[in-house]
Amino acid sequence: MFARYFAVHTVADEALVQLRAPLRPGWFAPLIRPEHVSDALPLWRFTLKPSYPEAVEA
Repeated sequence: MFARYFAVHTVADEALVQLRAPLRPGWFAPLIRPEHVSDALPLWRFTLKPSYPEAVEA
């Protein structure tokens, strides 16, 4: 899904025309709620967190 967004903005006539696509903050938000569970759509979901206390926001 996300690769298609970049392809639309960076490729024309099967040739690379630019290296960057416009930024769209919030558009790349998760497409499925975190609590969603389904046998039909078994996804691996990872939550990245810093491993050192200085980076944790209080």
